[in-house]
This record gives sequence, structure tokens and C-alpha cells, in this order.
Amino acid sequence: MDIMYKQRFFLLAFLLINALPLFSSETANLEPEAIFPPTKNVDFSPDETQLLTTDSTWTKSGGWGRVILWDRISEQVIKIFTSNDVVVSDAEFSPDGKWVLGATLNAGSYVYDIESESKVCGFGFNTLTFSHDGQKLLSGTISYMEKNIGIYDIKAKTYQLFIKHEQFVSAIAFSPDSTMFCSGDWGGALIVWNVNSGDAIYALNAHAGYVNSLAYSPDGTKILSGGADGAARIWDAKTGAMQQEILSHEDSITSVDYSPDGSMILTGSLDMTARLWEAESGRLLYAFHHAGKVNSVCFSPLGHYLATAGEDQTNIWNMSEVKKLTSIHIWNIF
Repeated sequence: MDIMYKQRFFLLAFLLINALPLFSSETANLEPEAIFPPTKNVDFSPDETQLLTTDSTWTKSGGWGRVILWDRISEQVIKIFTSNDVVVSDAEFSPDGKWVLGATLNAGSYVYDIESESKVCGFGFNTLTFSHDGQKLLSGTISYMEKNIGIYDIKAKTYQLFIKHEQFVSAIAFSPDSTMFCSGDWGGALIVWNVNSGDAIYALNAHAGYVNSLAYSPDGTKILSGGADGAARIWDAKTGAMQQEILSHEDSITSVDYSPDGSMILTGSLDMTARLWEAESGRLLYAFHHAGKVNSVCFSPLGHYLATAGEDQTNIWNMSEVKKLTSIHIWNIF
């Protein structure tokens, strides 16, 4: 190897070993493709053409909470699902895109049929998520300030109760094949469960403080957790061994998500940023800045967009533009 190629080899090695962020909001400008009002939670429809956001208005005499369905392209409201005297904290599409789930802090949760706008079912649970096959609902609590979790079978209309946490449940997620789920609590514990047997597979201390958000990798082999300690951690879903630690934010992490191909992770925080990371190395790819705390982040199901929802506004980012800024053109080095 001659001197010129040795120099280029060591330059490439230096870049990879140091794993420095390639771009940040300070070094490269990236404009959102669309802007929506601020929300506590954001979700894309399966075909990426629609968006869900939430808002709540509360006064001494009462209030209401809304789950708002948007056309992502025109940025116009399609429908609004309103409930009186509630604070809406979460909203989610069913896997087939026909239903929407709205969860509240003070009055349980509701599932609505989008086409008819009728209420399909209601629950006294404050945290809910659909299984990936759309057949079950995972609940984080039975009533606010309780420590139970359970699974509701939508077709059979049966409920399976799991009681294990010593602290209040704060985060839940189904595995991609819907055979397992994980739950996190205010004390930092993370528990992985077998859906069929109802047994806890293992429990671990995942964070110093609340576990605020959980997500499985698309292949189901890893669990991503985000906590009040400002760290995001990747765990082996089968054994519970920690595979990656990202001390990623200056304040509590509020939301985490995996990209559909599993190559990237997204985190949102009270430090007013959302950050995009390379999943395998933990390398920072890009920082999205808001003028208020970031409540929710997510990738679109087909991987064409990502959303960062802050107290200032909700931004939709085109992944093709993001990838242009975060690509390493190593062939230009040689």
C-alpha cells in the first residue's frame, strides 16, 4: 500500500471510529415538508396519506379533547372526534387504517370507526395500543394511577389481566408478531411478557426514572427504550441484554421509534429537540429543533416521512431529503 492510499485509509478509519454527527441543524438547513398544529401525539395512516393529532381545551367549567384526522398532502382537516370533559393524551390508527384510537388521561380510551364516525368500543384504560395484526388492544392501566396491564381481544371481547409492576405503568409496545409485549413504569423497570401464557419472560432496570416510551425493532429482535434520564437504550428482546446505549438528550426523552427498515431510530425530548440516529452504531445523524418540548416522534409506515410533534408545531419531514444530508459518500474519499 503506497503512502497516498495509507493516508486515505486512515482518514476513513478516523471518520468511522469517531462516529461524529455528519450534519446538525446548525450546519445544514432542512425545511419541513408540512407543518401542522402542536399535538401531544402524532401518527401516520398505513398508506401515509393521513395524519392523526390531538388537542385538549380545559377550563374551570369543563372542557373537551379532540382527535383530529388530517389529509397529509392538502394539510386540511378531514374529521374531528370530540369527547367532552377529557384530556386527550394519545391517538393511533388501527393497522388497517379503518379505526382510530383516542386515549385520555382522565376518562379512559375510545376506538372510533373513521367512515361512520361511530364509537366502536370504549375502555377504562388510559394507555392503549393496537397489536400489529389488529386483533388485540394492549392497555397500560385499568384506571389512572393503577399498576396493571392487560390485553383485550377485540373479536372475542375478552380481557387478560397482567399484574407485575410495582410502579405506575408509563409505556407499552407489542412485538411485530404480536406474541410478546413489553411494558415500562415510573420506577424505570422494563418487563417483557409472553402474550399466550401471560408469563413475564424477564424484568430489568432500564432507566433511572420513568420509562416514557418503548418500541420494537421491525424484526422483533430488539427493544428500544427512552427514559426520564435522557438516555435511549437498545435491548436484546430475547435475553434483555443491553446492546446499545445512547446518552442522547439533555432532558427527559418523551418518545422513541424505529424506522421501518430498522436502520435508524428517532428520539424526542423535553430539551426541545428530536434526534435521528443510526441504529447499529448509535451515531447521531441529524437534530431537529423545536421552540418547545417535543412530545411525540414517529416514522411513517412505508418509511417516506417522519414526524416531530412539539408544543410549538408538528413538522413532517421528507425522508429522501433527510437522507441526502445524512449520507456518507465514502467513494469520494478514494
